[in-house]
Amino acid sequence: MKFSEKYYKDLNLSPYQHYINNVWFINTLDKLKDTGKLFIPDLNKTFNKFGDEIK
Repeated sequence: MKFSEKYYKDLNLSPYQHYINNVWFINTLDKLKDTGKLFIPDLNKTFNKFGDEIK
């Protein structure tokens, strides 16, 4: 399952909106350093460079 489909499944997004979210997520992760973290405020979740959720 892709990022958007997993974390935004309850929002009734269109396939295009999911696609844009997934592209944004991948592009943003690519900009992180190996030890970098991505925090997404509306999800209140943090992800590492590999897209794994950090708890």
